[in-house]
Amino acid sequence: MICALCIVLQLGTTLGSPDDIKAPELPGNISTVQFLLYTRENPGDQDHYVLDVFNSSSLQQSPFSSDRGTYFVFHGMSDNAFLPWILDTKTAILGLEDANIFAVDYSKMVPDIFYVQDVENVYKVANLTANVIDWLHEETGLLPEQIHLIGHSLGAHVVGVTGQYVTSGEIDRITGLDPAGPLFYDLPNDRILDASDASFVDIIHTNSVNEGGLIDGCYGLLRPLGHVDFYPNGGTHQPGHEEPFIRPCLLGYSWSHDRSTELWVESITAREPSSVVFKSWPCTCWEDYELGVCQDCGPGCLEMGYNVQRRLRDTCQISIYSDSPFYPS
Repeated sequence: MICALCIVLQLGTTLGSPDDIKAPELPGNISTVQFLLYTRENPGDQDHYVLDVFNSSSLQQSPFSSDRGTYFVFHGMSDNAFLPWILDTKTAILGLEDANIFAVDYSKMVPDIFYVQDVENVYKVANLTANVIDWLHEETGLLPEQIHLIGHSLGAHVVGVTGQYVTSGEIDRITGLDPAGPLFYDLPNDRILDASDASFVDIIHTNSVNEGGLIDGCYGLLRPLGHVDFYPNGGTHQPGHEEPFIRPCLLGYSWSHDRSTELWVESITAREPSSVVFKSWPCTCWEDYELGVCQDCGPGCLEMGYNVQRRLRDTCQISIYSDSPFYPS
């Protein structure tokens, strides 16, 4: 969740040029970031193994296996690794595949006291995570091609920059859930999540805003960032809550921003045999979608979320409901 403070900063503060941002470095005390490991051997919400990173003994004693696919999941600002959507992601994926899932808790680095500092800490957390991935590669032979990074809000930029910093190879997939917008609008691609950060990058926009304004959404980046960008209901506001007279984000509400995490989880849990969940249509804008202009899927309609088909460069629109199940049956 991002509070109203960031909106004030969005209007009155910028980070300036990339040189104004502190050079990436590891957190002063790396224990401020915890890597909580779940596998099918320890799948319970409270059964996580706290990996002491860069400690070979801790890794050897853990249930980690380099033979599995590996996920790293990142929360946003003022949140933590025990959010329902993160635990639900863990449970759902382990129900489908034998995997290593790291829920990364960096809440002490993004406490929502001073947003500019939280943004600067994104790069420190990303640098640490990249070092952890390279360490896992050296210790166990884990390949970056086995790794899927998932992040919400600020966490989306953490995973993007992590992909840039990894030296042992190219990350297989990154999923950005409504990547944070304030203070990221004018930054170059090496400071934000973008399509160059992994072999495949998919984005779900749910509360996005045009650069420099509050005309549309509030908390996310509206412009396409990945290989495939999905815009549920246009990607700015989501149904299900009455809109107060004052813009919800100015009051600290983030339900549209958080909807991206709900859609992500449902894309895993709602799938039935031979079904397509969250079918989308290639379309550059919501207005054309509503007018029925975008009815041709070409080689096939893309499915938003966990089961997305990999295709290079698409902007897709999708209509969703106000409550779960969100996808039209």
